[in-house]
Amino acid sequence: MKKIKKYLIGGVVAVFLVFAVFGTIKIWSAFAEKSEELEALQVINNQLNSDMGILQQQNEALLNPPKVEITVKTLKEYVAPASELITYKYYYTDVAEFEKDALIGKDRFVYAYSGVISGGIDVSDIKFAVNNDEGKEKITIAMPEPKIIAHEIDEKSFQQYKIKNSILTSESFTEFASLLGTCKTTQEDKLNSNTVFWDGVKSNTETVIKGLITADEQIRNNYEIEFNWNEN
Repeated sequence: MKKIKKYLIGGVVAVFLVFAVFGTIKIWSAFAEKSEELEALQVINNQLNSDMGILQQQNEALLNPPKVEITVKTLKEYVAPASELITYKYYYTDVAEFEKDALIGKDRFVYAYSGVISGGIDVSDIKFAVNNDEGKEKITIAMPEPKIIAHEIDEKSFQQYKIKNSILTSESFTEFASLLGTCKTTQEDKLNSNTVFWDGVKSNTETVIKGLITADEQIRNNYEIEFNWNEN
């Protein structure tokens, strides 16, 4: 009887040991699986942190782009498409008298005509100077003397409203087409002393040139712009 009990106890212990061993193996297996999962999660977490770092760097680069130095060459490229820049137009109608010798006495013709004079500058004559020092960013623009770019007289606008002819004289009104050069010279001479016209040319030219170069956001936000006109 004692032997039977002894065997039974031994069997129970053996079974317990078997279960203990299998239980331990299972626990270690589960632990190993968890460790692998943790390692995988750690790898994923490290990758996410790395990606976040890259995204943060890219975001900082977008928000704070590196300063690109503005050069004279850059500014010339910005304004080059403008070429001869017309910025102001003067419309006029005038009356003049034309006198010429006739066979007997003189022929006198009084006529009216209209035209338009366009003022501006030659963009290629602009001179730029750039200061890129931190806190002192400035673009100085030396402007050429403004000039007449175009002058057109409407030949159809010629109107004869009084004629005083000497005797034995017969003239056609189409003869006045030869007076275009004289009419232009007269109007341009008058315009030379018209300060309103030339001030308008300068003001509008500055607006156009400034608009062309401040299309660059860096210039628009950081640079002072100064215009100096050639008064010769």
